[in-house]
Amino acid sequence: MKYITNILLTLLFFFSTMSYSHTQDESLKVLFIGNSFTGAYYLPTVLHEIALANGKKLSIKAEIKNGTSLYQHWDTGVAQQKISAEKWDYVVLQDNSASAFEHPEKTIEYGKLFAKLIEKQGAQTLLFNTWAYNGIPTWIENKKYDDIRVAFKKFVPHMYVKTNALYQQIAETNKSDIVPVAQVWKAMRKINATVSLHAKDQSHPSPIGAYLTAVAFYQTLFNALPEVLPSELKTQRNQSKMTEIITIDIKKKLSQEMLAAAHSIS
Repeated sequence: MKYITNILLTLLFFFSTMSYSHTQDESLKVLFIGNSFTGAYYLPTVLHEIALANGKKLSIKAEIKNGTSLYQHWDTGVAQQKISAEKWDYVVLQDNSASAFEHPEKTIEYGKLFAKLIEKQGAQTLLFNTWAYNGIPTWIENKKYDDIRVAFKKFVPHMYVKTNALYQQIAETNKSDIVPVAQVWKAMRKINATVSLHAKDQSHPSPIGAYLTAVAFYQTLFNALPEVLPSELKTQRNQSKMTEIITIDIKKKLSQEMLAAAHSIS
């Protein structure tokens, strides 16, 4: 019996060492699939810089197209090629921000298709639960939205609840994990309502919004809040101006508030 116990203890130590080795010595590989909500201020770069400041090795690639939903990504086939091309630890799925209004059934259908492919490749699906708009976005006044404007304006006040419910349904259907970005943003607004997380169009993230989103992703990926939040980090401005580099600045008080918001969701 003692001999068997020693074997079991040895095996437990071996597997715990393997897990520690992966998080400490090997680079965690993440693929993002999304649109401008991921591309604005290039979330993958912001996340990478925060991970680097905390001594974490993170390898990130992305398939990002502005205004593109998951079903459109699937139709082009590029996202599937990238999923199958490498051994990923996580693949992040981010659908159109108004998918709960425009095509919830397609989000469920194609979320399932993507999740099956991701599972087949031995990776874990992460769902990027996006935030609600800060009121009616400016772009809805564009003439091309004449046919949906009235219904859309009625949807926006319920966007938070309906979008969260949609991602929850996908997660339960496909055994996926949710990155609760919308919930972290909401918690941040309660802590400090003066911080502008949205861009001027009331829908996309501001630089600070992108930073807070990266904190939420860090917490999900590493199961802990970052101990260090760089007061300055450089990233690309957006997907259409990838050569333009900006600096995101945060003060110590703001960094503490960000961590408090993320902690309140854990």
